[in-house]
This record gives sequence, C-alpha cells and structure tokens, in this order.
Amino acid sequence: MNTRPRPRILLVLLDGGARHGTANAAHELIRRGLSEFDFTVVSTRLIEELSSQVDFIRIPAPGGPYRLRWLVFYVLTGLRRAFVNADLVHALAPAPLLPGKVDLVTVLFSQVAYYQTESQPGGFTERAARWFATRLENRAYRPGRVRMLTALAPGGKRELERDHPGLPVIVAPHVLQAERFYPDDSDRNTVREELGAEPGEPVACFVNNTFWVHKGLDIAMEGLALARRTVPAVGTLWVVGDGPVDTFRNVADHFGLGARVKFLGSRRDIERIYRGADFLVHPARYETFSLAVHESAASGLPVIATRTNGVEDLVEDGAAGILIPRDARAVAEAVISIVQDPARAARMGAEGRRRALSFDADGFTGPVIEAYRALLAN
Repeated sequence: MNTRPRPRILLVLLDGGARHGTANAAHELIRRGLSEFDFTVVSTRLIEELSSQVDFIRIPAPGGPYRLRWLVFYVLTGLRRAFVNADLVHALAPAPLLPGKVDLVTVLFSQVAYYQTESQPGGFTERAARWFATRLENRAYRPGRVRMLTALAPGGKRELERDHPGLPVIVAPHVLQAERFYPDDSDRNTVREELGAEPGEPVACFVNNTFWVHKGLDIAMEGLALARRTVPAVGTLWVVGDGPVDTFRNVADHFGLGARVKFLGSRRDIERIYRGADFLVHPARYETFSLAVHESAASGLPVIATRTNGVEDLVEDGAAGILIPRDARAVAEAVISIVQDPARAARMGAEGRRRALSFDADGFTGPVIEAYRALLAN
C-alpha cells in the first residue's frame, strides 16, 4: 500500500472570491488538480464550494487603493508562509505577491514591460512607483528566486525572456468562460431597452476596472467624438467597471458626448453588456492577454484595439477586428468603417467568436499542471 503523501501546492492569489478572470483560472486549476495534488490557497477570498476542498488561509487585506492592498497582502502573506509546509509554491501575480523563493509565477502583468511603454516620466510619486515596482520585479523574477515563469500569451513570453533572462518561460493562456459569453439576440434587445439605446443605434463598450487611463478610455471617447462628425449616430459608449467616474464624466463633456456615455459600474452581468453592444473599443497601452477583448469576441463583437499581447494573436489579420495605433483619430476611422459596413462587422464578430472559443480551461490548466510535475520531479 502506497502511503506516500500527495504533493501539496501553495497557491497564492489576491482574490479567489470572484467568478471570472484570474480567480476563475485558479478555480479550474484547483478542480482539475485535486485528483493529483493537495492545495493550500492564500488569498483575500475564496468561493465557498472550493473552501471545503482545500486548506484556505485568508489574508485580511483592504479593498483599495490597489497599491495599499498589494502591500498589506505582500507583508502578511510573507509572515503566514513561514507556517505552511508545501512542496511547491505557485503565485498568480500582477506583481510579486510574497517575499522569498517561489517555484512558479503566472505573470498576470509585467511591471518591467509595462513601464517600458511609458513615454512620459510622470510626477515624483509615479516615478517612485515605477522605480520600486521594476526593482521589486527584477529582484523577484531571477534565477535563485523563482524557478519558472508562465506567460498568458506568446508576446508576453518573449518579454519575460528578454527582461528576466535565465528563467524558463511557458505559455498558459487565460481561461475564457465560453458557457457565459455568447451572442443572444433576445437578450440583446432587452439590454438595449433597459439602457435606453435606440433601435439601430451603434453602441460601443469599454470594459475595465480601475485603470481607465492606461486602458485608454479618454482616447476611446475622443475617437467616438471624432467619428460623430462623419456618422452622427455614433457616440454612445457604455463604460463597465469601477474607476474615476467624475474625472471621466468631465472628459465626456469636454468631447461633447455628455449623456451619451453611460457609466454602468462593476456589473455581475457583464456578459449582457457585451450582447447589447455593437463593438468593443480598447486602446490600451499594455496588456498581457486582455480578458475584455476575448470576452467581447466570444460574445460576437468586433474588436477595435491596440496591438498588445494576446490581442494581436486574436485579431491577427484583421478578420476578427481592427488593430490600431493608440490614437483617437485611428479609433474614429475604425469605428466609422465598422458602423458603415454592417456585413463586415458581422463577419468579424463571427470569426472573433470562433477564435476566442479556443481559449478553454485546458489551455491554462494543462501547461500549469505539467509544470507542477516537472518542477516537483526536480
């Protein structure tokens, strides 16, 4: 009889209580890995149906602002780690989440690569944040401190190999919830009626929590305002997520959009917003994958987005959307071309959905579990 204990994985992530994004990827990983591994999860939250199947260590970090939340989590996780016995440590991290050695890091956001895209030095606070974030990442992601990195897209893999040489990097794309994000004409009409969209009115959507400047909401607004000069019906924008609403309401007024921009807050039914919209505008400065782009594509929407990691692989040859420079005039031209050619927009939406559906749970959990086995074997 084999009485050897199963390997224990210490899985660290900021928030395991949500049902989408990084949390959903972690949930799928746990579900599929439980036949082979035991898990200890360190997070601020965890969904109830998994908390009884793992050892859950709750970290009482504040809800925001993000940098304070991260700092508290980083310190407290480092203190708790000393009391956890694990065979392998895996962090799903937008930034290093715990001090000391880590076996595997799924890099949800590369601080070093992001700050290389910045063209302006910013004020003292931003410069200090840049220095600290890049220094911390460079110290954490180096041989001797981490054994392997996981990127969400091929472009991210190239960045990590460039910025953190000497470490093996694999690709494990984000998990897309295909059962949740799909077109539905009946629900589309209901959503549009609920949100006051006129029949036939082109509606754009923008989806992001918190980082509206970096994701280009101001550029999207200006681009829609420019497009209205050619197509007056254009200009309605649904903004989903928690961000600086007052600031961007002023931006909307500045560009003459006013009430045409609806701030919908953070929605649990985000799939319905995609169904009601006509296209996504996403002129982000940097991405590692962009769930918003993939979710909207799965929902049958053409994508107007900058060429960033993950996005370029989905949109690729222009068949699923339009890749643009990070410029308001480019947004306007893309919007006009989609609105004035409904047949082309429909073809883009159909092709985007076909491509997005390839990002299932196996694409993430398979490579990660293989990485667990390889790392444990050594």
